[in-house]
Amino acid sequence: MSGALYASPLNATVESNLGLLEDLRGQWSGSGFDLVARPDGQEGRPFALELTATHESIEFVGIDGVIPIRGSAQGDIGVHALHYLRHVADRDRDSTISVEPGLWARVPPTTVPSVCQETYVRQAAFPDGTSVLAQSSTAVRLRSGPIIAPVETNPFTGPVPQLNETSMSPEADADHLRACLGRDEPAGLPPGLQGSEVVKDPTRVLRAEIENQRAAGNCFGDTVVLQISTTPVGGIVSIPFVAANANAIQLDATFWIESVTHPGGEDYLQLQYVQRVVLDFIGVRWPHISVATLRKR
Repeated sequence: MSGALYASPLNATVESNLGLLEDLRGQWSGSGFDLVARPDGQEGRPFALELTATHESIEFVGIDGVIPIRGSAQGDIGVHALHYLRHVADRDRDSTISVEPGLWARVPPTTVPSVCQETYVRQAAFPDGTSVLAQSSTAVRLRSGPIIAPVETNPFTGPVPQLNETSMSPEADADHLRACLGRDEPAGLPPGLQGSEVVKDPTRVLRAEIENQRAAGNCFGDTVVLQISTTPVGGIVSIPFVAANANAIQLDATFWIESVTHPGGEDYLQLQYVQRVVLDFIGVRWPHISVATLRKR
């Protein structure tokens, strides 16, 4: 049929069609930090706060050829994508926390709906029975190193704030706040960081990594910034048990793909991210924050 799109065989043009996802192809590994308030009915408590130093690996593989999406109100479009497998482990216990298969896709501009620029979409499946579809609100290449803004961990009620904003309805229950902030220092933090500061803003771990690298003579070049959210486009679906006990209502994340030059002249790629999943239970909304710094092998 003339003009129709069909799935293509293996070809050498996939990489050039991935746009800002191009540098993700390959294997990455590194470390990070995870903070989550979770239900604790098993122990007769409303919740427990877990602070975990993590080790993480991700492999991104290109899907060869164009992926056709059929149009009715407009002509067909072609999408290019990567599939990935992400493994997160507890560094202290050497035990798996999460295994996440998923996709990243580059979607071209469309007329119906009217979207004048390409967008990037992440689909993810979490092992607790939760699936996520998030789309980019920001997708740019900076001619500089990353700019990483704070992300708060305070529980709240009411509307979910933007990732880097403060809630207009913070939780006021003294017991909840005391349990969240009165913690021992988490293990495995970069040198110079105070545990209490990291609990309030885990992105301090990312900024400390950058500061330590710059102090060692590393130079940051271009940075790709991908900011995604499950709102207003996308969403989260969970199995009934998860929805009834700790419903994930929104995911927001920012990824930085950084070009770095070692003092010896060697170039390497670094991936940093902050991800927030808002969990809703006992009438409170709890930010689950994950951060990590990974290097491409």
